[in-house]
Amino acid sequence: MDTLEFKPSKDLTLGTEIELQLLDPHTSDLTPKVDMLLKQINKFDYQGEIKPEVTHSMLEIASNIHSNTDSLNNELRKLNCLLTREAKKMNIQISGGGAHPFQAWKERTISTNYEKIYKKYDFLIKKFTVFGQHIHIGCSDPNKAIYLIHAFSRYIPHLIALSASSPFYEGIETAFHSTRLHLVDSFPLSGHFPLVKNWEEFCDYLNKLQKLNVAEQVRNFYWDIRLRPEFGTLEIRICDTPLTLKQAVALTAYCQTLAFYFSEEKPVKLDNELYLAYAHNRFQASRYGYKGKISVPDESTPISINNDILNTLEKLAPYAKFLGNETYFQHLKKDVLKLNNDARIIKRAFKNLKNNVNELASFQSQVWMHKNNC
Repeated sequence: MDTLEFKPSKDLTLGTEIELQLLDPHTSDLTPKVDMLLKQINKFDYQGEIKPEVTHSMLEIASNIHSNTDSLNNELRKLNCLLTREAKKMNIQISGGGAHPFQAWKERTISTNYEKIYKKYDFLIKKFTVFGQHIHIGCSDPNKAIYLIHAFSRYIPHLIALSASSPFYEGIETAFHSTRLHLVDSFPLSGHFPLVKNWEEFCDYLNKLQKLNVAEQVRNFYWDIRLRPEFGTLEIRICDTPLTLKQAVALTAYCQTLAFYFSEEKPVKLDNELYLAYAHNRFQASRYGYKGKISVPDESTPISINNDILNTLEKLAPYAKFLGNETYFQHLKKDVLKLNNDARIIKRAFKNLKNNVNELASFQSQVWMHKNNC
C-alpha cells in the first residue's frame, strides 16, 4: 500500500456489475450449476463479462466502460439475452432480486475463487448468499473521487430505497425493504468510507491498517462506497440487484447524474458531522423504503425519503438532460410518486400467490427472464 497508485479514468464514465441467482425450475431453489452454464456461454463471443461469484448458485454480469447510459443499456440487454437464452436450454432459471426468498445458506457451496476468503469468514460468507448491483463512476483525479464518495453519503438512502428488493430471507418476510443490506454489516470491514479528505490521507489510513494487519488491500473493505484505484473509479455497492435491467440501468443513470452535480456544484460540506446520521438514515431506508425518515444537515427536521428523491430529481433535471438521462429519470419519478419499489412488488406478488415462497421465487425469475428484459 506504500506505493498505491490511482489510475485516472475519464470523468463520469460508467459501468455496472449485477449479481444474479441461478434457480432450479422444478423447486425454485438455488441450483449450483454456474460452472456448467459458464462453460456453455463461453462458446460465444460477446461484449461485457459473465463470471462466477461467491457460490456455485450465483453469477455476475458486468458491463464494459461506457460514456453514456444508453450504450450501457444496449450492452447489458444483449448480455442478458445471451445468458437467459443459454440458461433456458440448460433448464436453469435466472433471477434478479437482492435475496432468494427461501434458500438455506447452509446448503451453499463456495466457488474456487473465494476459498481463501471463505477460510477467513466461514459461515458469514455462506450466509452472504445475497445479490447486489455495483455501480462504477470514472474519475480523473483521486481527490475528486474521494469528494464524490463523501458527497454520495448524503444520498445513500435514495439508492437503498430505489433498489430495495429483498423483503424475504430464508422463507421469512423480514419487514425490511432491503434485508440484504444488514447481512453486509456482519463483516468487520464494512460500513462507510473513512472521513479522509484527500488521496494522501487515504493512503496514510490504509498504510496504518496494513501495519496493524487489519487489511492487505483496498478490496478487503466492504464499504458501502469504496475507491477502486486500479480502475480509476468509485464503486457504489449499496444497491440490491433489481428485478429488471430497466431499474438497474436507471439506478446507474441516477448515480452518474449525481456525480456530475457534485462535481459542478460541490454541494456537500466535508466536516466531522458528515456521517453523524449515516447509520440512522441507512436503517430508515432499508427498513421502510420510500417512507423512511432521514436526518440531513440542510434540513431542520427529518424528511421523507420519497420527497427528498423527488426534490433531487427536479434539482438534477438540467444535468440529466445534458447527459441524456431524462428517460431514466422519468422512470424513477413514476415509481417514487407511487411509492413503488421492487420490495413492494415482491410483497404484493407474495400475497397474490397465497403466501407461497416457492412460487414467489419463480415469479422473480419470470420477471428477469421476460422478453422485455432483453
